[in-house]
Amino acid sequence: MVGTYGLLMPIGILTEVYFGLPPALVLIGAMAMTASVIYLGIAFLKMKTLN
Repeated sequence: MVGTYGLLMPIGILTEVYFGLPPALVLIGAMAMTASVIYLGIAFLKMKTLN
């Protein structure tokens, strides 16, 4: 679910370039992608230790 918020980053880049809006969407998207990668790593390590 968190990974879908990562799509705000490219949308934020486009709105920043074309409309001059502040980069809030870019930062939210970057944090969401970082959180999803950390979550994926933790899930992978938990799965690896179970087997």
